Amino acid sequence: MVRGVYAEDKPFSVDYAYFPMFLYQGIDQKIFDDTSTYRLIREEYQAKFAKAHKSIEFLSQCSDTYVMNFLTGGNRIPLISVEKQIENDRAKIIHYSHFYLLPSLLKFSIDIDIKS
Repeated sequence: MVRGVYAEDKPFSVDYAYFPMFLYQGIDQKIFDDTSTYRLIREEYQAKFAKAHKSIEFLSQCSDTYVMNFLTGGNRIPLISVEKQIENDRAKIIHYSHFYLLPSLLKFSIDIDIKS
């Protein structure tokens, strides 16, 4: 699935999401513009998320012309690349996505609970 995401009517992100069809039969018929895919696979397909890995990278150039045209009108500007992999409790990959973001619209925060 490829999804373009907007912030205030401007392109913000392109998300390439991969869902194993043998796990999520018919999912392509259940996804609409306002569908939360996480909620869908958790509630409808009873997916159990046990482990997630995210890799965030600053790209000085992006080779994906669709991404560049959608986000920048074809201009070559730096982008943020995020790869995400989610595994279930049996260490099987149940979701993978790779998305690209405009750095000018990105806010990155980390909250840490510290127990004394």
